Amino acid sequence: LLYKLQASGDEARTAELLADVRKMSSRIEDPPFFITVTLCISDILARMGRFKEAIEHYERIAGDLEKHAQDESDLIAMATIGNKYVLCGQIRKGLDLIASVRAKAEALSLPNAVMHVEMLGLYNSLEMRKPEQTRACLERIRRLIKNEPDKAHLSVAINFAEAYLCYAMGDY
Repeated sequence: LLYKLQASGDEARTAELLADVRKMSSRIEDPPFFITVTLCISDILARMGRFKEAIEHYERIAGDLEKHAQDESDLIAMATIGNKYVLCGQIRKGLDLIASVRAKAEALSLPNAVMHVEMLGLYNSLEMRKPEQTRACLERIRRLIKNEPDKAHLSVAINFAEAYLCYAMGDY
């Protein structure tokens, strides 16, 4: 529900529901569910542009999370938080978190989490203007989407990255 409200642009209702979820989360005694709720809260805060608050919320449970996250949605949310570290200037910390999520997602054979991590890697390499990293990300993404028509929506990002590479390398 939080994601739907946030996506609809209803910031006031999203903030109100988010405050309620945050209060209730302190009473959760099931560690895996607590981790999922905490990641959801951090992700929503980040989507609302409240990056610092999202990172602070995430860091309260980071140690437990990295040990216990086994679920694809948890790993996707962790990678997204890693991306927020990068955007906030904590580049090494963010890239390390994203790399640890990639390793775990690959080890657990979670293709959507792997694709999410690769797309974040592509986005980060573009933001940091790193053409060689961009090229490597594109190659990994192409391998992942080969013969997968349901991933065709990624072609826009791929085309954008390829245009950047052409520009960065003077190949236009």
